[in-house]
Amino acid sequence: VTGFILNGGDCGNPTIRVLGFYDEELGEDVSSTGITITENDISRGGRGINLRYDTSGNSITNNLIHDNNSGISISSSTNNTISGNEIYNNSEGIILRQGEGDGDVNGNVIDNNNIHDNDGPGINVESGVTFSELTISENQVENNGVNNSDNGISISEVTNSSNTLNINDNQISGSGYYGIYIGQVVGSTVEIGQTTANTIANNGSTGLYIETVDQDSTVTIQNNTIEGNNTVGDSNTGGIYIGSIGQSPRTVAIQNNSISDNTGQGLYVNSVQDSTLNISGNTVNNNTTQGIYLEQASGSEITIGDSNIIFGNDDAGIYLGSVTGVNITGNTIENNGEGGEGFTGIVVNSALGNEAHNNIISGNSSDSASKVRW
Repeated sequence: VTGFILNGGDCGNPTIRVLGFYDEELGEDVSSTGITITENDISRGGRGINLRYDTSGNSITNNLIHDNNSGISISSSTNNTISGNEIYNNSEGIILRQGEGDGDVNGNVIDNNNIHDNDGPGINVESGVTFSELTISENQVENNGVNNSDNGISISEVTNSSNTLNINDNQISGSGYYGIYIGQVVGSTVEIGQTTANTIANNGSTGLYIETVDQDSTVTIQNNTIEGNNTVGDSNTGGIYIGSIGQSPRTVAIQNNSISDNTGQGLYVNSVQDSTLNISGNTVNNNTTQGIYLEQASGSEITIGDSNIIFGNDDAGIYLGSVTGVNITGNTIENNGEGGEGFTGIVVNSALGNEAHNNIISGNSSDSASKVRW
């Protein structure tokens, strides 16, 4: 399908629907595969393009998709390529959903699209879908959900034991709420920027928000630029928020990111239990409260070290609440606390069994009695 102007006339049905068919010779239903939809102008449908559960291996490229309820809907359809499209002014940009099928959306690749000015999320992965691998890369995801306080990229859950979610090299900015939202991560691998960095900037609330990481999961947040978020100012955390890391072994690595100029904390982790958390090589600067804030932790191996540079935050550079087992080592922690309430380089509050050594701690708030407060 190529070169058409396709107007659905606000009919409520898909403008283009790709589905299987009944083969009379075989006497059975047959999936459609290898359909190409390219260089069309697609508008005013219930869904601009709908890939149904009985189709796979299709290519949707270089289309203008606008003024639909959903720009592209992928309903239990696998191994499709969505690339080079401009998707705008829809109720939501791209949605992956269970629909009438089993929820399998494995092998879909969403890359090099310009997804902007949609009322809801730019990319929305609903609960109930499953995949072994899903890749979201090299997209411009801008100004989505502004009027509805919605997210740039929204992932309800990553919950199968073999799941891998890759989010790399995207530009995510101007969202009405979170830049990237991920609900549950259970028994899965999530890589955000590990291969190539994302830029997550100037979103209405937290730049990257993850609710829970459980049950043998591995989450890597690496090489990203996360700056200027929480522009609405309704969250305590502007940069990265992780709600809980717990219930059977999990590993979370936050490495080599630039986390700067956010309203609220640069990095906040609410709870860590029986897990491994490694925060290393990051530059965390000029956030309006604490640079790094750990609220609660027990039974875990937590390292804040290996050359984090933490400077110019308005409150403490590092703040530990009710935590144990934290090793703070090899960091540069400078010039924090000038905009806060007399906090300083490192603050340890209601915590036992933590260590700080081989750090450079200088130039922090002169209102504090010391550069490290225990």
